[in-house]
Amino acid sequence: MKIRYNQFLFRLKFKNRFTTKVYPAFVIRSVLGNELRKLSCILRGKECGDCPLKFQCAYSYIFETPIKKDTEFLLGRDRASHPFRIFSDTLPRKEFEEIRLTLSLFGRGVDYFPYLFFALKMGGEKGLFKERIPYEIKSIQEGDSVVYNGEGDQIEKPDERLWSFDSSDEEKSLFIKITFLSPVRMKINNRYTHRITYLDMLRNILQRINIIGSMYGDGEKLKIDLKKMSEKEERNSLIWVEYDRYSARQESEMKLGGAVGEVVLKGSFSKWEVSLLKACEIFGLGKNTSFGFGEVKVEVL
Repeated sequence: MKIRYNQFLFRLKFKNRFTTKVYPAFVIRSVLGNELRKLSCILRGKECGDCPLKFQCAYSYIFETPIKKDTEFLLGRDRASHPFRIFSDTLPRKEFEEIRLTLSLFGRGVDYFPYLFFALKMGGEKGLFKERIPYEIKSIQEGDSVVYNGEGDQIEKPDERLWSFDSSDEEKSLFIKITFLSPVRMKINNRYTHRITYLDMLRNILQRINIIGSMYGDGEKLKIDLKKMSEKEERNSLIWVEYDRYSARQESEMKLGGAVGEVVLKGSFSKWEVSLLKACEIFGLGKNTSFGFGEVKVEVL
């Protein structure tokens, strides 16, 4: 399996230092969607679901992600996983003046990066949060390449990156630390919980990769028997946290929660296991990755 992607690191500099009780990624996502819709929408009187351009429009493709109901891997559904995710390393109730925002795009979503750049730029002119504090995009990097230097409107086109699955059964004794940097929202036995095992993670990653690969990759499906894995020593220090969020669609305040902390593993790992774990750093883990959740760091020692 191969999936095209890019990961862009934005530095957003605000006019002054301040504190907010809201996770900044929630607000940035909302502003990004609103501004992108204004940039993209041609038939403003129509709802996205009824629009004849819904499969071509930048906003619809990124934020609504419509699919035909006879799509083989998601039969009966009319929407799919979004071709993007975001992450902010700034936490609620912490004073800040600058936000580091990671925007990851998959497949054809990469082609819409210029739209997303201008949407974020327009959002900065109007300001964020209730206080409407303006910000500037100081720089954008993709890996070691500078895509934007903070001046004017000119952005560079980065080299495309390609994630590929390593299917090798070759095993090696390793020590692996997985850090949940933002809440990982995962449902186990029909219940959201922080009691997440290594096997739960692999099941979730495999399902997510197969959906993303079908939508934004080469269409190949990974068929892996997780029961054949070697046993691992596992130490889990995950806890449950919740963030306040206002839902415009539901017109109400709500809480969105997930697991943060570390999972430490020791044992014999195949190359395909490591390949799946490292994929989390690109595609995220669990649900609500487009809201800033599911950011993980995988250290193989």
